[in-house]
Amino acid sequence: MTGQSADPIVEGTQLTYTITASNSGNVALTNVVVSDPLLTPASEICASVAVAGSCVLTGSYTVTAADVTAGSISNTGTADSDQTDPLEDTVVTPVEGSPALLLVKTAGEPAGSAAGDTIPYTFEVTNTGNVTITDLVINDEQLDDPAVCEQTTLAPGASTICTGVHSITVEEVDAGQVDNTATGEGVDPGNQAVISPSSSTSTPLGDVTPPVNPEVSVAKASDPASGSEVSSGQTIVYTLTAEVSEANLTADLVLEDMLGTGLTFGSVSNAGAFIADTTNAPALTFTLPSDTAPGSYELVYTATVDADASAAVGNSVVVMADGGDPDPECPSCETSHPIATPPIEPPSTPIAVNSLSRTGMLLLMMLALIAGFSGIAWRRV
Repeated sequence: MTGQSADPIVEGTQLTYTITASNSGNVALTNVVVSDPLLTPASEICASVAVAGSCVLTGSYTVTAADVTAGSISNTGTADSDQTDPLEDTVVTPVEGSPALLLVKTAGEPAGSAAGDTIPYTFEVTNTGNVTITDLVINDEQLDDPAVCEQTTLAPGASTICTGVHSITVEEVDAGQVDNTATGEGVDPGNQAVISPSSSTSTPLGDVTPPVNPEVSVAKASDPASGSEVSSGQTIVYTLTAEVSEANLTADLVLEDMLGTGLTFGSVSNAGAFIADTTNAPALTFTLPSDTAPGSYELVYTATVDADASAAVGNSVVVMADGGDPDPECPSCETSHPIATPPIEPPSTPIAVNSLSRTGMLLLMMLALIAGFSGIAWRRV
């Protein structure tokens, strides 16, 4: 038996074997069968083989992972005939296991150049050895999540693609580039780790344009105007105005409007783009949502002056969440209205002093008359 081998012999290599049964006797042989269970085809039958003739079986065999693990292929062929006992011949073909991986890493186009922007990576892994590699993974500590591979088992010569993403850090922005190194790793048939040589990329980052923050200004007005006198039962109309400029809001703008003592909330007559929450009145919450575009936004609501309000009624608004402006302005965020003093009504009946005055005058007149009569009587004597 002879074997025709390839170089190198790896898993999946096809070997060709030739088994020759020769008639070395002095009589013809009949029903000669040459067989080998490993081969395809597995047998050859010759009806008659003359003296010095032969019957030949040529077949092929594909090397398996088990053969590579074993380190050799032992193949036995058999020849038999009606006139002879079976004869066997064995050929041992050495197979040297040589596991190896090759990794080629490629960086894609960054989504941006600021911290938090991402860079996609592609990893092409090839089994350059002669044994099957299983449990393939990518070793890259800078990936946000483990790389995902299309295949995790590679036969000799096979390749696969793995992908992953890295988020740019502040330190990388400062450095102006992102350096990244990775390896591919798998397991050979002997359960030993196989690690590829490392593959590296360096991705330059362009000029970083600092993000533009929105600018927010809030103002509060009222009708009647702040400082005007108001009376119990009177309705005051309040208007909140939020001015957004430079950029969209990057977060919610939340205003808390607190009604002072002596005021009762009425209703929101125009919320505009705000989301109004009045369930906790007198604390009112008005929210302008994140991503609101630059512009002027108003909200109008009413409150009534209580009957027992005294001195003045006040109202103030506070910025609870800045919408992305670290220093929002609020040049006019308070209002105050003095309570008008009611007029003094005149009495409905004359006061007692006036009555006593009229009585006194009558008494004086009577005394004067008596005094006159007394004088006349005195002169007659």
